[in-house]
Amino acid sequence: MYQVKEVNEEYWNKCYLNSHKSNLLQSWQYGNAKGGCVRWNVIRFVILNNGLEIAIAQAFIKKIPFLGGWVRVNRGPILMNKMGKEEYELTTLRAIASLLIEFQKKNLWLIKITPELDQTKFSHEFFKSYGLKNLKTTYQSGLIDLTISEDVILSNLKKKWRYYLNKGRKLEVFIEIKDGYGKDVEVLIDEYAKFQKQKNFSGITKEMILSLAHGFGSHWKFSLFIEYDSQDKKNVLGMLVSIRHGKTATYLIGLTGNLGREKYTNYVLLWNAI
Repeated sequence: MYQVKEVNEEYWNKCYLNSHKSNLLQSWQYGNAKGGCVRWNVIRFVILNNGLEIAIAQAFIKKIPFLGGWVRVNRGPILMNKMGKEEYELTTLRAIASLLIEFQKKNLWLIKITPELDQTKFSHEFFKSYGLKNLKTTYQSGLIDLTISEDVILSNLKKKWRYYLNKGRKLEVFIEIKDGYGKDVEVLIDEYAKFQKQKNFSGITKEMILSLAHGFGSHWKFSLFIEYDSQDKKNVLGMLVSIRHGKTATYLIGLTGNLGREKYTNYVLLWNAI
């Protein structure tokens, strides 16, 4: 029998750390940052089956007068255990069904959920049976096992990628790694704002970047990688943000100028982050 209950930070972080394939958008710190920036309430749930934890889900909730409210679950729920493809799909859908019942109890009727699922006929029929429509907002992400050796990771990369990385590593550059509390983050935000305007995309807000940079936790780390021209350390070639959350790290932002592209800066920064 499936059961859903709200949990505190200690309980959540214990489950999150032990979960299979966690993601940034379901981390406690991301929830705090997002909730503070867009003024949504954040609630964390654990889904139990006969008393055993099978999944967790972080939900953003906004109350709407006379309508109850609406809820968003980004890239969740997260399953606790690794399992085969069919079992994974079935367990995820059962966890979602339990969440939908809980949302109804809380008078939340407008629901947007983007689970970590492939689009199959079975999942399509499941969501249809609950009155949910497919908005076709698909996304993809790659996952690299960092427990294996650097040589093996490098050999598994595409030949063209290795070629550009090697060219970039042979050039005279200097890389620093900063945390989220220095002036360099302000420089990152200014450069990112210029990039957003140049490429005409919304991206991440200044407030959100700052909130993530100032996040705190024993399994949370905001790292800003900066590559300089070794001949002139005032000349920034590129910047990259990586965030460690639980047992996983996510590449969040990458910025490279014209000179940086000539020096294959993005490849070098990504490899350093790895």
